[in-house]
Amino acid sequence: MATLTGNTVQSTYEALIKIGDNSSGFGTLKQLSDGLGNLMPIEFSSTVIDFTTATTADFTGVNVLGLPASDTTYDLSSAQDGSNVDIDLVGSDATTDTVKLVAGTGITLTDNGANQVTVASTATGGVTSLEGLTGALDLVGTQNLTVTDNGSDTITLTGYDDTPVTTNAANIATNTTDIATNTSDIATNTTDIATNAGDITTNSNNILFNAGNIASNAANITAIQNAGYVDTSGSPLGSYVAYFSDADTITGESTFSYSAANNRLDVENINTTEELRTQKYMYFTLPAVNQASGELADFGSFPAAPALLRMYYFDSTGFWIAANNTALGTTRGILGVALSNTEVLLRGYVRTTQSFTRGQELWLASNGTFATTQPSGGDFARIVGHAVSVNTVYFNPSQEYIETT
Repeated sequence: MATLTGNTVQSTYEALIKIGDNSSGFGTLKQLSDGLGNLMPIEFSSTVIDFTTATTADFTGVNVLGLPASDTTYDLSSAQDGSNVDIDLVGSDATTDTVKLVAGTGITLTDNGANQVTVASTATGGVTSLEGLTGALDLVGTQNLTVTDNGSDTITLTGYDDTPVTTNAANIATNTTDIATNTSDIATNTTDIATNAGDITTNSNNILFNAGNIASNAANITAIQNAGYVDTSGSPLGSYVAYFSDADTITGESTFSYSAANNRLDVENINTTEELRTQKYMYFTLPAVNQASGELADFGSFPAAPALLRMYYFDSTGFWIAANNTALGTTRGILGVALSNTEVLLRGYVRTTQSFTRGQELWLASNGTFATTQPSGGDFARIVGHAVSVNTVYFNPSQEYIETT
C-alpha cells in the first residue's frame, strides 16, 4: 500500500476509500466509495459484509474457511446419438456432465423423449444351449419349424414362423363375432319364417279374392268396349287443337293450334281445298291501347323498322313504304296500319294514342297518321276510316282519292 506520508490531502483524497454517504457509524450496512464518491460493490456494517446485486466475487486461488459444505443438484436430459443415447446432467454449479449409453450387440437404444430411453433386443436367436439339462428332452417339429440334433449336446431350431398363429388368432376373433351375429340372424329368421307363413296364408286368400276381381273387371272391360271408346291419331303436341276425324278418333293438327301466351288461335296453310268458315257472324271487339282486331296481313316486309300505328302502302317491290298524302304514288294502292315488324292491319279496328270525335271522318296525313280535316293545297285526299270512340278507329281505306287545289 502506498504511504500517505509527505502527501497532501489534495493530492491523495481521490484514492482514499470512504463511506459512500459520508455519514458516521456502521450500525447499518454502508456502501463504500472512492474519494470522488464513486460507489463500490461492497457494503459493511458492524456485523455483516455484503456485495451489491449483479456483483461477481472472485475467490480463485483463495482458501475460503468457515463455509458450510453444500451439495450440487442436477437437471437430467437425454438425446439420441446414432445407435447410442447421451444422458446430460446439468448441475446447479453450471457444469454439464454427460453419461453415454452404448448399444451392445443385439440391443437397440431409443430416446423416446421426456427423458425416457427404451432398450429393445434385436437378437434373432433363442435358447442356444441346453447345458446342465438333466432327464429326457423331446422336441417335436411344428409348422414351419425344423429340429436338428447337431451332437455335443447341441440342438438347432430353424425356420419357425409365427405368422399363421397371429393370423389364426385374428380369424378366431372374427369368427367369434360372426357366430354371435349369425346366432342373432337365426333368431330373426325364425321370426320371419313364422311371419311369412302368416303372409302366405293371407296372400292365398288375396289371390282368391283377386281372381274374383279379375273376372269382374273382364266383364266391365267388355261392357266398356260395347259402350264405345275414343283413341287418338297422329302425334299431337300440347298446343294443337284436336278434332274428331271419325266417330271414335281424336286427331291433332300442327296447322290448327292455340297459344295461351297471347290468347291466339292460328290456322295455317289454308289452300284451295281448305276453307275457314263461320256459320253466321264473325265478331271483332274493340282492341286495347296500341292493338288492333280485324283483317291482318303478314305478306311483304319493311325495309326498316316501321313506326307502329302509322299507315304504309304496298309497293311493286313487295315492301311496305311509309304513306304520304303529298304525292299520288304514296297515297293510292293497298294501305295498312303497321302493328309489328311483320304484320299490318288491312281492315278492322285499331286503338291509337290520337284523340277523335266519335263518327268523325279520318284522312291520310302526310306523316302516315290519321288526319281529322280534309287535306288541301295540292295534297291528295283519301278517306281511310272513321272514329268509333275518342281514340279507336274503324280502318277501312276508300278506293278513291282526289287531288286538292
